[in-house]
Amino acid sequence: MSAGLDVGLLSPVRAGVPVEEATGDLAWLQAMLDAEAALARAQARLGAVPAWAADIITEAADARRLDARALALAA
Repeated sequence: MSAGLDVGLLSPVRAGVPVEEATGDLAWLQAMLDAEAALARAQARLGAVPAWAADIITEAADARRLDARALALAA
């Protein structure tokens, strides 16, 4: 995902300020992926999913690998 896609059009209060990086589209998407990865790791610790699956989910949980615009359009 290109960082330029989130220009703050719908969030002018944060556009162009230091907090923008922590609250933009990429940050929100990464937070959701972090939560999913943490859930997978917790399930692995409880034996609900194999540890290797939790490792793969954690490794794949990188928002930069996804197209946020395509996700938004598909939602």
